[in-house]
Amino acid sequence: MQIKSMNKEAYHKFIDYVSQKCNIVQLKKYANKHSQSHIRVIGVILKSKPEELEITYNKKCLEKLYTLYQNNPIIFNHGYVERYEKNRFKLSQSVFEKMIDHNRKATINASVANYINSILTTDFLIQNYKSLIWMEEDINKKEDNNNSYYYFKLDSSLKVEMQKLDTIFEWQYPETLEDITFFKKDGLCWMWSVSHEEVYEICFRENDKEEYEYLKSIGIEFVEKEFTATPKNYLHYLDEYITNN
Repeated sequence: MQIKSMNKEAYHKFIDYVSQKCNIVQLKKYANKHSQSHIRVIGVILKSKPEELEITYNKKCLEKLYTLYQNNPIIFNHGYVERYEKNRFKLSQSVFEKMIDHNRKATINASVANYINSILTTDFLIQNYKSLIWMEEDINKKEDNNNSYYYFKLDSSLKVEMQKLDTIFEWQYPETLEDITFFKKDGLCWMWSVSHEEVYEICFRENDKEEYEYLKSIGIEFVEKEFTATPKNYLHYLDEYITNN
């Protein structure tokens, strides 16, 4: 059943409940197909930015960086201009200039986001290395960069990390790893999410109506108005190897 809303108070009660019923958390890091380009851009910024300017992913910093680097000849070099800034669609001059402005701003913003995410992901993994029990990558993809999945034991240390946020919808790039998923002690994938789409769903079995009523009582609102069990063929169980570690 899909979660419609969960406020701050409900989120913290939810984490308390989850820590009792679940024992494994999965978090995802999406592959960045443009990582080399982003590294090049942030490298230019870090080498030449004003000393007092701290790189953060907020509106004020991003606007400042765009003002400083929108015409940087290294970031937006001849190759970039040839590829992205030739008016091949015969747009009006004003529309074309707005497109250039939008694309350059997006390039800088995406590079900063990738930089911040890399730092925060590394910090999170270091801080919670004792809770980390398994890591895997997509193995069916042909791309060089595959999505990474981290499995953590849901212990008191990780619970503290989760309680630092105010809502389940905050597990989003670039500040955190994404798509938080909880597994019950029997390996059932109990709650899964797609953060950037703000889709969060709890998998209830036929005898879980009491659990559903409890979650509603703490302030969680579901899209469905009545209890509906998840079809058995949609239930997913974690690999036994990971469950037992």
